[in-house]
Amino acid sequence: MSLQRAWNLDRSVWERLALVAPADKWRNVPFTEFHQETVPAAQGVYAFAGGPDSRILDGGPYSKLFNVVYVGSAKNLRSRFRQHLRGDRPQMKQALNAFPALTFFYLKTPETKPQYVEQVLIDALGPPANQIRAVAVAKLPPLSAKLGEARPAQGRDQ
Repeated sequence: MSLQRAWNLDRSVWERLALVAPADKWRNVPFTEFHQETVPAAQGVYAFAGGPDSRILDGGPYSKLFNVVYVGSAKNLRSRFRQHLRGDRPQMKQALNAFPALTFFYLKTPETKPQYVEQVLIDALGPPANQIRAVAVAKLPPLSAKLGEARPAQGRDQ
């Protein structure tokens, strides 16, 4: 079973993202060995995105869709790109299996803490290959509130 996540519907998360990771500062390269030298050896954040396999979904709107599957931060973006090329992470192997070609998007963050920007990206984009940094939903107590009622207090008998 795979973990499914999705884009955040809270507008304030997207406003925060626009402040810490301006769209016009991002760059991208295909995720191939040939392009590794074009990635800067600088601190930053990165995102892997893939689109549907054209052999399965050919043409139409599908050819323009991208899905961010993994977000990370690194002290050296080129070194991290190379680590991912080696395929050390099972999540990346799964992403490469799902998408025939991945694109490596990156943003240099010299004056910002890349871990903060990474977390904002994860909060906004909900990439499925990232581990959730919160308590697993399965461990939360069940909610017994009915539709339209306030959430019950923890430990309160219903």
